[in-house]
Amino acid sequence: MSVILWGLERYLDVKIYAKPIFNNYQMYEIYDGLIKNVDVKIYANPEFNCRQMFQILEGLRKKVNVKLYAYPEIPDTIMKKIRLKLQKTKSKGF
Repeated sequence: MSVILWGLERYLDVKIYAKPIFNNYQMYEIYDGLIKNVDVKIYANPEFNCRQMFQILEGLRKKVNVKLYAYPEIPDTIMKKIRLKLQKTKSKGF
């Protein structure tokens, strides 16, 4: 409930995460994305756990192509490796 309240206090559209299908950790990652002004629809899916959501959020913030790893069957540890590789490639200008 706290995450919903935080969103309401910031006038965010909490409808996207104020659902019983999300646990409080998942709600927080969606809330965090809304605050950071990213397209949370990409990862506002209960099939992603909160650690996977975090990796997708970080990728969105770093402007990498998260569609390459935003799949619920990919573990968050692998998502992180892919994200970091994409960030490294992006920073080299490829």
